Amino acid sequence: MLTILPLFSDSHTLSQIDVDLHQSTPIYISQHRSILVKHRLYIINADHTAD
Repeated sequence: MLTILPLFSDSHTLSQIDVDLHQSTPIYISQHRSILVKHRLYIINADHTAD
């Protein structure tokens, strides 16, 4: 399952994204999740687990 969320800022780090997203959505983003930046969207593989 893929969850697509808006890109808040091109300069945001993972930690900053995590904080900003928590302000608007309950979705938790861990460093074990795969994040791709493309066309100003964050595409998050919500079902990915740590290896």
